[in-house]
Amino acid sequence: MNSRTAKKDIILTVDDDRFMRTIIRDALEKNGYEVIEAHNGEEGIKKFLEVYPQMILMDVEMPIMDGFEACKQIKEYPQGKNTPVLFVTSREDEDFVEQAFGCGADDYIIKPIHSSVLRRRIRRIIDGKKAESVLHEKNKELLTMLEKLKQTQSQLIQREKMAGIGQLAAGVAHEINNPLGFVTSNFTMLGDYVKRLIYLITAYKNFIQVVPNEDEQIQKAILEINQLEKEKKLDYVLEDVDSLFSETGDGLKRVGEIVKALRTFSRSDRADQYEEYDLNYGLETTLVVVRNELKYVAEVITDLQIVPMIKTIGSQINQVLLNILVNAAQAIKSARLEERGLITIKTFSDEEFVGCSVTNNGPSIPEEIQSRIFEPFFTTKAVGEGTGLGLSISYDIIVNQHGGKIFFESTSDTGTTFTILLPIKASNHDS
Repeated sequence: MNSRTAKKDIILTVDDDRFMRTIIRDALEKNGYEVIEAHNGEEGIKKFLEVYPQMILMDVEMPIMDGFEACKQIKEYPQGKNTPVLFVTSREDEDFVEQAFGCGADDYIIKPIHSSVLRRRIRRIIDGKKAESVLHEKNKELLTMLEKLKQTQSQLIQREKMAGIGQLAAGVAHEINNPLGFVTSNFTMLGDYVKRLIYLITAYKNFIQVVPNEDEQIQKAILEINQLEKEKKLDYVLEDVDSLFSETGDGLKRVGEIVKALRTFSRSDRADQYEEYDLNYGLETTLVVVRNELKYVAEVITDLQIVPMIKTIGSQINQVLLNILVNAAQAIKSARLEERGLITIKTFSDEEFVGCSVTNNGPSIPEEIQSRIFEPFFTTKAVGEGTGLGLSISYDIIVNQHGGKIFFESTSDTGTTFTILLPIKASNHDS
């Protein structure tokens, strides 16, 4: 004898006719169903909540509560939504059919009942519901897999986003550069015009001081001019014009430097070409691009030694530098320091490599995850804050594409230092 007995499907039959219940019970028990009986709709609801049957056979006209109301209430329960209800009735008119399906019934069968028809109908409905349940579970699995695929897709898109940073920077620089050109030109011309006006105003003021004023009308005009000068604060305006032009000129110069840095950072016209690259200049332009990310978080100290030019894909190296600097800022931010943190950037070289190190005084990387830092998709950030691809892509760019090295050291005393080494001789990449 098997230790496990197959669980029987439970059928709840709700009918006030004892003879009909007996016929249904005998027909179904012979075919392996377990039959639970109820005498009216109200009792049927109670039995349903006790046993949660696989199917309900429901009479329509019953005392206390009819089949329509009982079916409607059962379907309002979460468990009842997927429990099929088969009305057993002698009616087949249009009003009945509309009301039956309106209260949630799945089907109906006409009296007098033939046992074989009833069994086939029940089997078809139960099997259909089971198949539907299996399909529902499969759909849930597929949705879970789809969600994982979406997450993986978003992670893979990060690679394209990194490449797109340079393209975006180039586009922004181009859009700003055109209006900046004519604003700067107009500003220069405006400054010349204002100087001429100031010269003329000074001449007028000198003239007023020496013109004879015995004439009453002249006296009145001079008084009016003096009054206007006081009201419009002419002396203050003349004194402040130089500083306004000086500050505005500095601002335009700053915008120009940012535009130049964006264009240099992106190198979109040579995105896949190996070219002469100055690591120091790459760092300087990248710091301009990432300035807003760093300025409220950390003080940045640079120690840039004279280093030789090397052959690289400049936009890719700039993206690696950007990623390391942003990671440093995020590490410091996570420490919630009372004062701004510190990021130290150094460049150096030897006979074989040009190198750069970026040190932050944020929390150290836990030893148990240090071996996974460069793994694709590995991240310690909360969901939605990072994909875990930045350092993996940086590793690919430095090691696989440029034949260099990237590594880090992290201790609780000194913080974390990321170092990249780029080979001076890269003949395998020369075009």
